[in-house]
Amino acid sequence: MRRGLRAAQHGLVGVAVIYLLVPVAVVVLFSLQQAKRTGLPFEGPSLRWFDLIVSDESFRSALTSTLKVAFGAAVTATTIALLGTLATARGMVRRPGLARTAGLAPLVVPPVFIGFSLLLTFGEIGWTPSLLTVYLAHVLVTTPLAWAVLQARFSRFDFSVEEAARDLGAGVLMTFWRVTLPLTWRALVGAAMIVFAFSVDEFVVTLFVVGPDDTLPVLVWSRLRRSIDPSINAIATILLIVVLASAFLAWLLLRTRKGGLGEEQATPGDPGSLVPSLQRAERREEESVHV
Repeated sequence: MRRGLRAAQHGLVGVAVIYLLVPVAVVVLFSLQQAKRTGLPFEGPSLRWFDLIVSDESFRSALTSTLKVAFGAAVTATTIALLGTLATARGMVRRPGLARTAGLAPLVVPPVFIGFSLLLTFGEIGWTPSLLTVYLAHVLVTTPLAWAVLQARFSRFDFSVEEAARDLGAGVLMTFWRVTLPLTWRALVGAAMIVFAFSVDEFVVTLFVVGPDDTLPVLVWSRLRRSIDPSINAIATILLIVVLASAFLAWLLLRTRKGGLGEEQATPGDPGSLVPSLQRAERREEESVHV
């Protein structure tokens, strides 16, 4: 009975995986099509359509716009999430539960509602749709992603190490740079990479606030409205590679290591870290108290 149930579970998982991967495989396959069609029989493989889009000015412009917005959103959203989660974890907020809920709230709001409300807001203050409005929209929808990652990391962070650094004369900035950052950099970079991957692929909110400078998802959508040829598959494949590479790097940084999400344990050989010295100072202080 158990074997039959386990086999059924494995079969359902296999069907789900195939259902998810087959459309992706079809897109990638026909991006290598030699003929000007996205159907069988398959003729190729050929990089004809990749050569075509690389020489296309509209594609290069959209790629540049996408990377600019994604990089800016990654830096800004991660910084906002860092400040918010640090303040919450340190007990500097009166109602930390409310602060955590507010930080994650955009995740449950429909993207169509966010895009439409931002369009109205930008119109009311006299801002025309541009890359700036796209950047601000992406910061809004991606900050909760970085917030979730950093909240999980700082929930396991030992803030007594920071207190020890300040007791030894380190200022706020020095404490962060020499103590906090060496212990949390993996989570910070991982959160930024998740934001970057999401921003590159974001379409619904972007469609409401984008101006004359298209991003890659908007470029794919606009071309699909006119016709379908393998050049669209090639653009989608490049978009997929960028997102998967960013997500894989984030996974490498955030995978569980030594007991925590993106947790880095300092050792005496870590350059630039005050943590080993602080730990030794704490031990000496405890020994002197016992004596």
